[in-house]
Amino acid sequence: MTTAAAIILLASVAALIVAASLPQLYPVWMAREVDTIGIVHDNLRVWQVDTAFFLVSAVGTALGAGLLFGGARGEGTALALSSLILLGIGTTLWCVNLAFRFSTTAAVARDFGGATPQWYPYLVRLSVSVWHVAAIFLGLVLIGLGVLILMFDVLDAWSGWVTLGVAVVHWGTLAVTRDAPPLLFYLTPAAWGVAALV
Repeated sequence: MTTAAAIILLASVAALIVAASLPQLYPVWMAREVDTIGIVHDNLRVWQVDTAFFLVSAVGTALGAGLLFGGARGEGTALALSSLILLGIGTTLWCVNLAFRFSTTAAVARDFGGATPQWYPYLVRLSVSVWHVAAIFLGLVLIGLGVLILMFDVLDAWSGWVTLGVAVVHWGTLAVTRDAPPLLFYLTPAAWGVAALV
């Protein structure tokens, strides 16, 4: 079960790296989505494939973490369970944001020829707010799993310190910029996967 969880987690990170590395969409990641409909219009298929990879990464991370940490027993059970519940909530909210990108953003880019209709930015703000709430839940997951790893020897200690280090950066970025890129959270499973295999 541990090996399967590790493989799923590492595959999830690979999917994330693919999604974040498509050069056609770099301008989208560097600007607010409300200003990038023209870019999505010109790269519509890439946008949809990219969103699908992000979705695979999110679902795979939740599944792999559930397999890896769901088996925690003894005093760590409550912390593991609460962290996984928070992960489920955060993942669901992130998937709502991704569904908006895959459906609404793609439809607007296709149907309006790259122009941004006046009502669309309001929906984007709502979608971004959904991600911000997800980021709060996922930040709590990082703390919970980091502490779980360190206190209850679920994995090697270094992976717990990595998780807590990412948590500090995640929360710091969220506090300073009022946003935290999904990349921060969804790269962390690489540490869990490697530690599980080792």
